[in-house]
Amino acid sequence: SSMEYLTALSGGPAETGDRLRWGNAGDWKGKCTHYSAVTADVIAQHDYELSKVGAFFDAVDEELMRVTGTIVVGEEARRFTLRYKMQDFHVFGDGSYTSEHYLFELFPDAPVISMAIEHSIFVSNDQRIRVFCLYSIDKVLERIISCNETRVLDQDTVAAPLESYAKTTNKLSEDPLSVTALVGCWVGEARCKRTNASGSGFLSFRTNNQFGWDYETSVRRSILLTPTSSILTANNEISDNDGQKNGNGAATPEPIRTTTYGEYDGNRRIVYGQAPWMQTQMLLDNGCYVLSQATLQLQMPWITEMGVLVSSKTKKRVTRLYSEDDIALSDTMSIESLIA
Repeated sequence: SSMEYLTALSGGPAETGDRLRWGNAGDWKGKCTHYSAVTADVIAQHDYELSKVGAFFDAVDEELMRVTGTIVVGEEARRFTLRYKMQDFHVFGDGSYTSEHYLFELFPDAPVISMAIEHSIFVSNDQRIRVFCLYSIDKVLERIISCNETRVLDQDTVAAPLESYAKTTNKLSEDPLSVTALVGCWVGEARCKRTNASGSGFLSFRTNNQFGWDYETSVRRSILLTPTSSILTANNEISDNDGQKNGNGAATPEPIRTTTYGEYDGNRRIVYGQAPWMQTQMLLDNGCYVLSQATLQLQMPWITEMGVLVSSKTKKRVTRLYSEDDIALSDTMSIESLIA
């Protein structure tokens, strides 16, 4: 429903810790697939369990939150920790987020990394899709790990942020996402949380997301973001910024359009741009995709994004913008409907 989606896009920074706790609490069953980011080949696939998962603030660094638990893969069980720097981290109203990790301990067969980007999107109260983009020591996108996870703890013991999600279970396709499922014009709403590095505050947009394919190798991705509000601080106060004055005398930024052209390999992989500025989009199982830079050290801003088709005509996206120095600038969540 529209109210459910508005709630999913909501949430201030003060509740981020609580939403991270809710989004991890309990026991989970998952299935993950490891892909080569270069060839799109499947490297490994296995079922696993996460047990006694909890989130808590670090005893020394009050800006650091740790998510810990036990992961069981086959006969092997071991502890894991994922670390979240809260000053540059935002969890949206439904529990979805993007973050990065410089130590990645979740899966025992993961390669040594320089950085792992984590995207997490909730498709129902007890089901989430997570994708990890693993960059090698040379800062090349080496591996992509897709995870479909279902909470098995009794929901009565977990307070959900969205009551409308409490009885919802979405059946996602286990088949690879087809490129035809993305074709068309998608419109909706987006909410952007700027990090401290870019001035902090929130901004809302209308989105017009067009994806075209010539049914051979060429694709086109064009996104128009039209701001619908002034930049708001965490206290919902209007901040100083450049742009046009709206009816309330507050400055509203100009619309932003980005258009990129890519080449589809006929299987799972789309490559946009040319070296060294190349983006890789992988079409994954469970109706999702991920798009991220093929290599870092670009000396120019870049994005990483994950999208999930929660139905054939509804898509949720989380997008993180980085500076030329690989510093997180903003997190955006978009919910869009296919209109044509």
